[in-house]
Amino acid sequence: PGTRLSKSLAHVPIIGRSRVIGAVGLEDYDREHAFGESDVRLLQTVIGSMGLALEGAQLFDETQRLLKETEQRNAELAVINSIQQGVGAELNFQAIVDLVGDKLREVFATGDIGITWRDEAAGVRHLLYVYEHGARQHHAPVPDALQRPLDKALLQRRPVVVRNQADADALELHHFEGTDMSLSSVFVPMFSGDRFLGTIILENYEREDAFGEAEVRLLSTVAASTGVALENARLFNETQRRARESSALTDVGRDLSSTLDLATVMDRIAAHAKELLAAENSAIFLPEPGGRQYRAIVALGELAQTLKTTVVEPGRGIIGHLIESGRPEFVNDTAADPRGVRIDGTETRSDERLMVVPLVSGTQVEGAMAVWRSGGQPFDARELEFLTGLSLQATIALNNARLFNETREALEQQTATAQVLQVISSSVEDARPVFDEILTSCARLFDSAEQGILLVGDDGRLHLGAHHGSAQPLLQQLFAGGVPAAQFGDGKPRREPLHVADVFSADAPVWLRRIGERLGVGPYSQLVVPIARDDRVVGYLSVIRQPATGFAPKEIALLQTFAEQAVIAIQNARLFRETQEALDHQTASADILRVISASPEDTQPVFDAIVQTSLRLLRLDRASFSRVEGATYVPVAQATADGLVKDRWTTPTPTPVAIDPDANFPSQAIVGKRVVHIPDWDAIELPPRQRAMREEFGVRASLAVPLLRDDTVSGVLMFFRRIAGSFSPAEMALAQSFADQAGIAIEN
Repeated sequence: PGTRLSKSLAHVPIIGRSRVIGAVGLEDYDREHAFGESDVRLLQTVIGSMGLALEGAQLFDETQRLLKETEQRNAELAVINSIQQGVGAELNFQAIVDLVGDKLREVFATGDIGITWRDEAAGVRHLLYVYEHGARQHHAPVPDALQRPLDKALLQRRPVVVRNQADADALELHHFEGTDMSLSSVFVPMFSGDRFLGTIILENYEREDAFGEAEVRLLSTVAASTGVALENARLFNETQRRARESSALTDVGRDLSSTLDLATVMDRIAAHAKELLAAENSAIFLPEPGGRQYRAIVALGELAQTLKTTVVEPGRGIIGHLIESGRPEFVNDTAADPRGVRIDGTETRSDERLMVVPLVSGTQVEGAMAVWRSGGQPFDARELEFLTGLSLQATIALNNARLFNETREALEQQTATAQVLQVISSSVEDARPVFDEILTSCARLFDSAEQGILLVGDDGRLHLGAHHGSAQPLLQQLFAGGVPAAQFGDGKPRREPLHVADVFSADAPVWLRRIGERLGVGPYSQLVVPIARDDRVVGYLSVIRQPATGFAPKEIALLQTFAEQAVIAIQNARLFRETQEALDHQTASADILRVISASPEDTQPVFDAIVQTSLRLLRLDRASFSRVEGATYVPVAQATADGLVKDRWTTPTPTPVAIDPDANFPSQAIVGKRVVHIPDWDAIELPPRQRAMREEFGVRASLAVPLLRDDTVSGVLMFFRRIAGSFSPAEMALAQSFADQAGIAIEN
């Protein structure tokens, strides 16, 4: 097609040594019989030697081709030999990968090459060596189920050449985010026996159909030797790794058996994790008291100080989420993880890798181990397995330390309670030494800054019974007049422990927060337990801890034990006091009765004995007795701390005082035939006679008891104190007994 048939032609063959190697032809398109014998002879003469020349040229070209091919093969053999020599001298897995990759980049003068490795057990593909556009890249392992057409072709143990985009689509190829799709590529599989190990990949981003037979042949030869070398290195590294990990676990086990110091063991565990996992930082987080936050008990690396000040909360951040779930995990790109939060003082890096293993005992998460790595090889399942092994050792160390601490704490608590009981047995009459011993034990066992005991007085108000700590002067001032016992409860004495994690928090009782503000110190925790007897609250035992770390349930139980011992001390002191008072009362009654029997005709000795005895037993500042004579009463006996006294109120010849309920308290008792109890003279409008007594003697409280017989009042006993306060029921009963004895004397 495109030509036309000539009208005449002449063909002369070109003859080589032994064969026709071509022809020379003449054609004429205008006339027939255009060429004669002379033309043919001339052609034969011209091309006679052409055959030998052409055949010689062909031989030269073939020789040149064979020489070039030989040189190329020699170059390939040199490359293969250099790679094999380097591989043979190296047992480090990644070093072999880097050596092969670097050599191939040099040979092919390319910056686009990759080497992958398949982890059969985990079903993932590791991208060991990736260069694109001359820059090295790092990618996390990717799932590899060997289901793509490319994988199935590679499993046939043959190279796969991708000439263009159509080939790539047919093989279902794709590229990673942040990378480009090549225009052509070669995939050469690596095998060890029947086991598919990985792939060497050569790519070209500039043209299609970029690779020929020579490139494929060289890559195939390199892949064959590289696969075997990598498998040997992997097995060697695995053996070495197992040996190092076993040695590390053995060392940790030795540490566990040689010391019970938790910080020492944890420091060594964190050091093993950092070293064997090629981590830049490692840390072990344990819960603070209360378990709501976690802090690093040990941290190693350049970020150690930052990590030690970091607070981890369950459910917040990657570590917090994994503590909450109790599940180990590694994250090879923390910046891309939605759970991640930036630690103050650190920079956000796109290549930061984190591996976390919670410390689990039974079903309880007791802490977490974490290691950080920036760049380099991503974490894998094998490394997670090793860190999990270390976490088991750390959990054992925690349990050992806890058991040791619990045993030691139990011994200390038993010793403390025994010492308190010893003080109780040696101080039956006085509870104060017992209180001091309890507060001393609280300071030691609770690491408490302030400890105190509040007691419910006869007035129903709380008073400071004892306190150890720098806040004692302030608390003595605050509780000088007592505070309502219902302050600790909702309108009534509190019967349950009060645990305030931070007295400055919004949910803390207002009165506790006000005391904290008066103290002028930073946040602190406070624990208050009631001191109860026969279902009646008689006081409170309180401890303060700073900083505000709260109190554990076992600490609350221990403080309740001390409160029970305080009850015993209070009960013993009360019983001793009541017994002593009863004995004193009996002795006083017997003494007064002896005076009565010794002077039946004279009442004055009896009255003198009664006012003196009542002054002592009722803890009075002044006592007096007045006889009723008609419409008046006459003061006949009076005693103070100086003994029997005579003053303007009881002169040698006492002046009768008119009985007038509006003028004085004795008249109110006489006319009303009842006891008149005035606990606070400053709280009422005083009659003139008592107003004068207050000014002269400083009287602030009084009790008037009439001598009543057959509905007739024969006299009145007056009891005075300089301190305001009620007379107790027991004191009023004793005062009545004195009145009864005075009545007997008058009757006699």
